[in-house]
Amino acid sequence: MNEKIKKSLHRISLKTAVWMSVVFYFLAITVQTLVITKIIPYNWVNGGFSESYDAQLALSINSIVLLVVMFLLTLIAGNVIKTKFKNP
Repeated sequence: MNEKIKKSLHRISLKTAVWMSVVFYFLAITVQTLVITKIIPYNWVNGGFSESYDAQLALSINSIVLLVVMFLLTLIAGNVIKTKFKNP
């Protein structure tokens, strides 16, 4: 990898990157929840490709599950959640 790229990648601390990710996951989960509760129209997300609310409901639920898993993995990788496993 190019040295210039390596240096620019190390400018953000791990703690900052983890909390930026936490904010992103929170916002993404919030948007999906607003779609499920019909506060936001289903055609405003997913590029408007969902043909019905039921189709978007399945996508939104899957998205929330995936986002929660990724959220937990981010917290584990950032040592916010301590585990018995060692991070590399």
